[in-house]
Amino acid sequence: MYYVSKNISKVGNQIGVVEEKITEYHVLNSNKTISNFAPVGTKLFSVSGRSTSEAIAVEYPQGRYCEAVAYQNQ
Repeated sequence: MYYVSKNISKVGNQIGVVEEKITEYHVLNSNKTISNFAPVGTKLFSVSGRSTSEAIAVEYPQGRYCEAVAYQNQ
């Protein structure tokens, strides 16, 4: 799980696309790439210099990107 952190301008390679939009009541037993905020079809990218287990980039209209940071298990 990731949370949106900040806008960024440099991203790496595309790593996937949102396949399903969920609600807070959705059971998380899907093998699909899911999101509760990004629409289906939204492209996902690696963040330059970071592991995808740490952060990913989410593409928004007009070539804008935001960084989504992984929640750390406490």
